[in-house]
Amino acid sequence: MNEQPPREESDQAGDEARDQARSWVVRLASGRLTVGEAEALRRWHAADPAHAKAFAEAKAHWRLLGAAAQEFARDATVRLSLIHI
Repeated sequence: MNEQPPREESDQAGDEARDQARSWVVRLASGRLTVGEAEALRRWHAADPAHAKAFAEAKAHWRLLGAAAQEFARDATVRLSLIHI
């Protein structure tokens, strides 16, 4: 059976904070964050230390993904250039 034990409320709250943080980071990275959204982000961030922690983690993951994507693009460019030799 695939039954999992019931999750603690704190686990669920942490998952929710991480989901919200990822959404905020994506919205922020889009460059289309409105003034109202920026204010909502500040309020959300300040409302709970778990929010601040989740946001910091989401930003770090975003940076790592960006660096990995750039590395992949460079590698792909090199591979493509070798094909056209």
